[in-house]
Parts: sequence; structure tokens; C-alpha cells
Amino acid sequence: MAQWVITAENHDSEMHAFQTVKQFVGTREEAQAQLRAVAESGHVAGIPYSPKRRMVFRYGGEDAYYVRVYSRISRTRVVFRLAELVFDTDWADKGE
Repeated sequence: MAQWVITAENHDSEMHAFQTVKQFVGTREEAQAQLRAVAESGHVAGIPYSPKRRMVFRYGGEDAYYVRVYSRISRTRVVFRLAELVFDTDWADKGE
């Protein structure tokens, strides 16, 4: 099984905040399901805890989602992406 991370980029933050939301091991199908679940209901820095509305758009394929979250007074835009680990220097050190 592969190692995966789900990342989030907050496009409304002054610092263009980037964070790792989740890290796990699983199949591609499991990873895509987890990504969709995070996009539909996950909370990351900058997203209001009690949104009035959440719109989830899928980019081509199933490895990224663009999410608009509306609160009573603001709108937050976040991109969630799925990434698979393809190289780790520890592999070379262990002869793998």
C-alpha cells in the first residue's frame, strides 16, 4: 500500500497558508475517498467552524478539490490536494 498526504492551501490567507491535513497509508481508491470526505466536511485553519454554505468543486481526475466556504460575513477558498509518496531518502539508506 502507498503512503498519502492530503494538503490544503488557503487562498484567502494573507500568507497563502499551506498545511498538511492528513497522512495515512492505503490504496488509491481509499485515498481519493478520504480526500473527498475532507473536502466535503473537513476543517482546516481559516475555514469558519459554522459555515452557512460549502461548495465543493472537483478538478479533472479525483486528486484535487476547490472548496468555497461561506460564513455569515466572509468567504474562504481552499484547495485540497492528494499526494502519494514516491521517494524517500530512507529507502536508499535501507537498501530498499
